[in-house]
Amino acid sequence: MQTKTIKLFLILVFTLAITFQAYAASFKATKKKAEKGNAKAQFELGKMFSEGKGAPKDEINAMYWFKKSAEQGFPEAMGYLAWEYNGSDYKKAFYWFQKFSQTDKCDACDIFNLGSIYYLHYKKAGISQDYIKALYWFKKSAEMDQYIHAQFCLGVMHYKGEGISKDYTKAFYWLKKSAEQGCDGAQSWLATMYCDGKGTARDYRKAAYWIKKSSDEGNEEAKKLWNDGLKMFWVNETAKVRKRSKKVQDAIDTACLAKAKKNKKVWINIGSISMKELCKDAPTVDGPINCFCNAMDDGYITLALVTGRIAKLCSGANNSSPIECFKDTFPDSSITDSLGYDASDFVVAVCKGAQDMIPAKRLRWAIDREKKMYNCNKNLSKAKLVEIYKACVADNFK
Repeated sequence: MQTKTIKLFLILVFTLAITFQAYAASFKATKKKAEKGNAKAQFELGKMFSEGKGAPKDEINAMYWFKKSAEQGFPEAMGYLAWEYNGSDYKKAFYWFQKFSQTDKCDACDIFNLGSIYYLHYKKAGISQDYIKALYWFKKSAEMDQYIHAQFCLGVMHYKGEGISKDYTKAFYWLKKSAEQGCDGAQSWLATMYCDGKGTARDYRKAAYWIKKSSDEGNEEAKKLWNDGLKMFWVNETAKVRKRSKKVQDAIDTACLAKAKKNKKVWINIGSISMKELCKDAPTVDGPINCFCNAMDDGYITLALVTGRIAKLCSGANNSSPIECFKDTFPDSSITDSLGYDASDFVVAVCKGAQDMIPAKRLRWAIDREKKMYNCNKNLSKAKLVEIYKACVADNFK
């Protein structure tokens, strides 16, 4: 056994010696050609220095020969320099990506990086942002090799109307192609489009599917949405009031109103008009009444709202969720600061009849998404808040 091990060791040493001699001979011949100005040999010599084949590793010499080769127009050398500078020196990366893009050796990824510099890294490259050129290179990359990151950027640019008119249908097309190939960013955006019904029919189940896929791929924003806001996308079956015939609903409303009139706390605090509003479309006979009585016992609610607004808040409630929703939402400056005197009415409208905390969460999520989409750190205007609220109401805050 020991003799066999020694033999194997000797064979390995002999093989390495021959390989080293071959590399040394190749290095010598390549260096001779490179020094005479052969562009291909200069590129190969740069690789040898970079990889330590036939000579000790030497990055300075490697870059020297790569540059000599690239300056003569050797495509592989231009591509190497572009990638070597990408991320550290965008001016040089931009210069060499431009040169490389004019050859037939660059691929979809190389072209995408040129588009990225026009789109994102323009300041570091010392150029002006150019959406039209970015769009051109992203499209070329996406069509050349179905490059998922180019497809993602195309989708975002069509969505935002950058370098082209807003087109949700095209945005959806490109984001879906990218998402289906595993781009977590595209999956997150696609979920949003399904949720909002932009470029496609609104579909919460598909939205949930894609946000989960994005979360599984490691997208941090998607993880947060999945963990904290899954109910925003799924139809909340437990909170969903079953459809009843008008006859049954009228019977519940009548019974609720009769019980409300007998309840001293309700009778003393609200008139007949507010009482009728309180019991309208009641899920259960006792739900709105209990909600109103609990609200009247809560100092925060009575300080913030008059009895008529409390009746509105609890209208159609099955429990005290509207109260908790209001208490959670009303102090939120991102929601109320732009509203002035209308703030309490707005929050009542948001939380009216809530069966859980979904309205507040859904509205916050929609506001946060709007801010992130447009890199806005300020509070949204009243008009924008109302617009977002109406969109959430149209979705029944699910």
